[in-house]
Amino acid sequence: MIFFAANGAIAYVQDLSLSDCLSDENSEPTDKSRTEVSDRDSKVSALGLRRRRTNHPISERGVVSGSTKSHTSFTEELFDIGFKIWNSKCKVLITFAPFAIVLVAFGAFIIWNGGIVLGAKEAHVVSPHFAQLLYFGLVSATALLPWHFTPGRVSDLFHWCRKNKTFSSLAMLIALGLSFVAVHLFSIAHPYLLADNRHYTFYIWRKVIQARWMMKYILIPLYVYSWFSVINILGKLLRS
Repeated sequence: MIFFAANGAIAYVQDLSLSDCLSDENSEPTDKSRTEVSDRDSKVSALGLRRRRTNHPISERGVVSGSTKSHTSFTEELFDIGFKIWNSKCKVLITFAPFAIVLVAFGAFIIWNGGIVLGAKEAHVVSPHFAQLLYFGLVSATALLPWHFTPGRVSDLFHWCRKNKTFSSLAMLIALGLSFVAVHLFSIAHPYLLADNRHYTFYIWRKVIQARWMMKYILIPLYVYSWFSVINILGKLLRS
């Protein structure tokens, strides 16, 4: 629910920004600008990033007139979206109030029920399983194995790090440090994971992560590489 609400809020704020740009626009875009915007919209929509409605008049004209600031990184894109949402917070809150109602109802259920499930509450306790974020990055990159784990991709990421040496070095140290803390203190094995051999996760945990005491630490650079590769590719796609 939070994911869909956030995704909808981003699209809603972008439409508001484009509408504001339209109010200051009196001229129609040229055929060339229409073609460029159409190509850009099709690329972005296909990637699922910053979706705009195809052939939407506000989207077509707003992008031409409102693209005065180009984003140079994925981080700048996130900050820009955050500022737009904050500046339109009242409209966003009113529009997405139904999502808030569902979340409040869920919170009330947890308080009334004493847990997030109806049965076996002792086996479904909310825990800070931060290592799961690292697993997610690796699984996401592995799902697109030929894209992330190739010599060309490694070389490309290495050159990017050299180009942004100070920033990338600091980010790498922070990522490695936080990943070590997450793995060392917050690697949680669910009781059902250890008991049920019908799932792949059972064998991954037993045969890989728990094969040796140091194995979970050896995987940390792979986790960090996966996240850096994903974020780097997203940044490139947003700039294209």
